[in-house]
Amino acid sequence: MFCKDINYEDFGYASLSQLCISLPSIFHYCRPSDSDFRLYDRNKPLPPSAETKFTVASYTVGSKNLNEGEICALPNIEWDDVESFLPESVYKPGNEIPREFVPPETKEGDTIKIGVGEVFDLSKFWVYLDDGNLDNLMDELQDFYATNASRYSMNESLIREGVYCAKIIYGEYHRAVIVDVLPEVKDSIKVFFIDYGTMTKVPIKDICFLHERFAELPAQAIRCRLADICPTQECVPWSHDATVTFRNMTRDRTIDAKVARINRKEQILEVYLIDVTNPSKPFCINTRLVELGLATYPDQVIIETTRPVKESKRKVFLRLLAEKRKSRLSETEWQGD
Repeated sequence: MFCKDINYEDFGYASLSQLCISLPSIFHYCRPSDSDFRLYDRNKPLPPSAETKFTVASYTVGSKNLNEGEICALPNIEWDDVESFLPESVYKPGNEIPREFVPPETKEGDTIKIGVGEVFDLSKFWVYLDDGNLDNLMDELQDFYATNASRYSMNESLIREGVYCAKIIYGEYHRAVIVDVLPEVKDSIKVFFIDYGTMTKVPIKDICFLHERFAELPAQAIRCRLADICPTQECVPWSHDATVTFRNMTRDRTIDAKVARINRKEQILEVYLIDVTNPSKPFCINTRLVELGLATYPDQVIIETTRPVKESKRKVFLRLLAEKRKSRLSETEWQGD
């Protein structure tokens, strides 16, 4: 009719069929068994043959047309329906990349080489084992997606929670898992970068399918907290200054972690971090934060006295009862006089 080529790859699709079935406001799409898809005008009822002979994937009862405001920004298309159109060896939904943790033989008191990833505060940050595995993976990711990014580009219709992907952050491709599609935020989703612990909103643009080869290495981010130090005041979270200072102290440094406690059930480590960037002058980051007045030891916490202490109902009752007894005793003594 228009005699124009449709360059579907320019719009992030792997095939013309994939483009068409992601437009439910325009097409009904049907698929007889494992054969090709058949498309029908959304504005017209399906022919009787389509309803009896084909599996109708996008047809809803009635002939109601969708208004523009009713069209979901991320139409829900089943991966199984488009599997034959996906790039080869895509890591599919339903699979899960296991989390890395310290080796089973690791015990309290051991020292391990680590790199520090995302820092939320001094009691919640992520590290990765500095054993070369993550460096090798990152190099392979950059090489692969430098030449295959357009081919492995993920269509918006297939974006959903739990899907693993490759996404650029800080100028490099990283492995991530989608944790929220954020329907209220246009063109953005929330992802967790599984090797460094960063959770953030990112644009939908340039999200790629994760190739199966990049799912072999466990997710490298390990949850940690600094051992045996705490905020300088009781019942007060870590200060912004403490968090920023800690983040700066661990950035681009050579760090060893001495394991204080291992929680294998929750997969959390409590550690002393040792800066060994200058081997002749190593220092403990935990201790340095105390020396800077940004942290303290648990037995030296300052109890906040400016806040009124709220008594429990039982304590209030016992106090009033004691006062009443004291009052009665005073009256008895006065009458005795």
